[in-house]
Amino acid sequence: MVKISKLSGFIFLALFSVSVYAQNKEVDIINKETANGVEIYAINKMDDPVEATINVQITGCQRDKGQNPATLLLQPGIETFVSSLIIPAGADCSFRTSVSYKKKAVTREVDGNQVENKRFTSIQMNSNKVNVFTQDGCGRCAMVVKYLEEHKIQYVELNTTIHLPNQDLMFEQLEKAGFKGNSVTMPVIVYDGKTHYNISNLKSFLDKLK
Repeated sequence: MVKISKLSGFIFLALFSVSVYAQNKEVDIINKETANGVEIYAINKMDDPVEATINVQITGCQRDKGQNPATLLLQPGIETFVSSLIIPAGADCSFRTSVSYKKKAVTREVDGNQVENKRFTSIQMNSNKVNVFTQDGCGRCAMVVKYLEEHKIQYVELNTTIHLPNQDLMFEQLEKAGFKGNSVTMPVIVYDGKTHYNISNLKSFLDKLK
């Protein structure tokens, strides 16, 4: 999304490139105008805390507060300060914001002690199996994994939330398949040398794998 706003005699161009690929944006970036610039906040729209790395690349602006890149723990539903920018009067200021995140490990109590639930994901594709790129919080992804398990279909799950490089691997496969967009409806499935994405009828697609 590109948004152009006029602020007290100067203009800024904000370019958002958020690394979240599902039906809904799960980590949102919010810009708030100030007397001499803009403040940038992030809000976690999921139910669980996430650790986010947020990078704000600026041109023609001055960074006033905030680290870059910023690694922040985002609690559900809470706006968290990221950075503030000063925009000189009459200047053309542009900034691009990118976000990557991973969920914090869930804890459970064992003998009175809090321990982390260990979660695993494959990091390599297997050409002899159904390769499923998934994302935490994606109901469609969970449905596919459950179907494959119930029907004893051999598969590899490549989770893009707990292992971010899987996201790059997924988009490599999409680009090879001719995909030109920058967001995709999860899951992405690679099987028998073909990459399937934006699958409208998952049940019909899965039935063909039996």
